[in-house]
Order: sequence, then C-alpha cells, then structure tokens
Amino acid sequence: MRARFALGAAIALALLPVAVPAARASAEEPARLAIGTVLPLTGSQAAFGAEATRGIEVAAQQLLARDPELASHITIVVGDDQSTAQGAGAAATKLIEKDHVRLLLGSVASWTTTAVAGIAQQHQLPMIAPISSQALPEEDKRIFRTSLDEGREGELLATYALKVLGVKQAATLREDGIGEAAALVTHFAAAFKAGGGQIVAEVTYALGTDDFAPALKQLADAGAKLVVTPASYLTAQALLATAKKLHPDMHFLGGDGWDTPALASATQGGAVGSAFVTHFAADDTNPAVQAFVLAFRQKYGRAPGAVAALSFDAYNVAIAAFQRAHTSLAGPLTSALAHLTGFTGVTGTLTLAGGLAKEGIVKSVTASGNQFKTRVAPRAGTALIVPPPGNTVPAAAPTDASLSLSLASPPAKAAAPAAAPAPAAKPTSGAPVPAKVP
Repeated sequence: MRARFALGAAIALALLPVAVPAARASAEEPARLAIGTVLPLTGSQAAFGAEATRGIEVAAQQLLARDPELASHITIVVGDDQSTAQGAGAAATKLIEKDHVRLLLGSVASWTTTAVAGIAQQHQLPMIAPISSQALPEEDKRIFRTSLDEGREGELLATYALKVLGVKQAATLREDGIGEAAALVTHFAAAFKAGGGQIVAEVTYALGTDDFAPALKQLADAGAKLVVTPASYLTAQALLATAKKLHPDMHFLGGDGWDTPALASATQGGAVGSAFVTHFAADDTNPAVQAFVLAFRQKYGRAPGAVAALSFDAYNVAIAAFQRAHTSLAGPLTSALAHLTGFTGVTGTLTLAGGLAKEGIVKSVTASGNQFKTRVAPRAGTALIVPPPGNTVPAAAPTDASLSLSLASPPAKAAAPAAAPAPAAKPTSGAPVPAKVP
C-alpha cells in the first residue's frame, strides 16, 4: 500500500461509532476498551501517520455525535513508531505494558506493521493491520489485516478482466526475481485461469532496466492485448510511455501503486485506457463514501486519502468487535474479529471470517486523471456475506492523490532507535488531534 502524515507524542482520544448493532455491557459496570494505535508521528513516514490520524479523528467525531455513551467507553492511545521497526516495537510494548491497551492497531508501513505484529503475538493480544500490503503472520489467528495485499489485488484484477472487460486472454509482465510484487501476477494468473481465461505469455524484464522494448515485443508476438503488471509508478512511467509508441493497441492493468493523478501525464499518455485496482475513490458515488468525503472536507479542507479511509475503517472494525464481544478481554475480542462478516466500510465491504475477503476499487486512467470505474468483489469461494439492512458503517472514501501508498520497503536510511512514547493524555471528548502534512 502507500501514504504519509504527522502527529506529535502519544495521544489519547475518545473513539468512534460502528454501525454494527450489538448488546451493551451491563449498565452497572459498562465494559471499557483501550486501543493502542502505533503510527509514525515522526520520521520519514510522518505524513502517513498524520493522514491516518485524520481518518481516526473524523471517525471519533462521528461516534461522539452518534453515540456519546459508547464513545465514553473507548480510549485510544497513540504511540509514535518513529518510522522504524525498532520504534514500532518499542511503542507497541509501551502501549501494552504501561498503558494497558487490549488491542493494537497499526502501523502504516510494512516494516513497522510487522514489528507491531510481533509484539501482539508475544503478548497474545489481537491486532488490526489497516494499511500494510506486505505479508503478515496471518497464521496467527490474532492478526487481522483489513486492507488488500498484492495477491488479493491480483485476484480482483482477474475478476475485473473476466467479468467486467469480458476478456478471455491476458499476459503478465514483471521484473526478474521474487518479491511481494510477484504475488500480484501469480495470483492474477491462477484466478484468471480458474475463471476460464488463458495466459498467453508470462514475460519478465531485468531489474532496473529502462528499456522495455524487448519485453513488449515478446508480449506482442504472443498476441497479448491486455497485460497485467505489478510495475511501480516509477517503472510504469517508462513502460507505458514505450508501449504507447511501439504497441498502442496494448492495454495494462496495475496495482494500487498507480493511484496518483500524475499517471497519465507522467507516462506521456501511455496509461490512458488502462486501469488499476486500489483501495478507495473520492468520486465513488456511494452515498456513504460521499458522506465521509464531506465530513473530511469540512474538517480539513480537502478530500481524504486512502490512508485516512483505511484507518477510519480499521477503527470501526475494532469498535464492531468490542460491541460484539461486550468485553475488552483478548479472547472474546479476537473471536469477535475472527467471526466478522459483511462489514461495510468506506473502503468496501469486507469479511474477516476465514481470512480477509474484500472488495477492491477499480479506477480507469483518462487524459484528465484517474476516475472511479467500479467495485469488484472477491471471486467465488471468498464471497462476502452481505449483512442485513442497517448493519453497516459508511462506505468507501476518496484518496488524496498526493499521498502514494507505496510502503513496501523501509527507507534507505533508518532513523535512530525509537524511545518509548510519552505518557498518553487523558481522553478528551471530541478533542481534535493536531496533525500537519508536510
């Protein structure tokens, strides 16, 4: 995935509502829940942390407006991971051992999220990963991701190609070597063939090359008209520009790394006519999406980004689990998360029962920018269970194109080891979280 933000020290917040109805804890002794959120408040990823905080703040305000009593039973303590794995581990440990949180949520980068997952495992507490696109220890039944990873994106692209485009032949193109990006094309190929499609070519190119003519010729010789590639935004610039010149009838499907408004111009128009799967679209006409966009605009003066929307949803998932569990004990909370089905969030409907199954957002690339095209549900076998009317929270929100969600690898230079976050302030009802995007 990809994003950026800022913040300042550990902060305690009152949290937000979830539209999943559930019985309340006993009137005499209402259950209370402390959620520990690990975010980059400083360091190279601070802009991502700020955007995640904005999503949380909008959600908190909605909870306070909708259910002040429930909001008073929720405390969120935010720890600074300082954009490093070491900092993430220190922050998560402090949140558990000193702040006594009962559920962890975070972080925004894959390397920090993995560190938080390790601490959650050690302390046998449930954890929600709202953003990371990298592999997580999902064999540990306490770790729950609520965002698409590369493999799931590939499967959704297969559904889109087969069901929306009506295409029966496709090719894949990726760089040599093995990595997370390869999961997009391998999962695409498997799902595409399972759906009756044919892979006419599987082509690779050398790592770091800017000469894509040979690879494109192989694709053309195989008769490829639709090509699926996990190429990053930077790689796609040269790839799609070259394809436009040499093979203008060839179209491409990509992953969420393409979700920037500069894609069409950066590829000299080569991306126009192509599409990609992502997490969120501001121009999605879904009423709940637009309600979230409006609330965010009113508070921050612009549309929310994918990280804000994903964080908003992750917190709502946490509250849904709390409402279902009626307790903050780790076992019941984990069980409530593990049985969550048909949760409608601003980034799409998701099910955690049996592993993550989630809708994806497909955007098409036009000369004037990226436009929402459709939502794609998981293929048969991972079908979502749609909840009864009323058991929903707002649906998908728009991405701030200035925030690219490419956080697969740590920065070249790691920041200094993280110190434990400062003690959290006492929760203040509806108090805004200071945050400024660099």
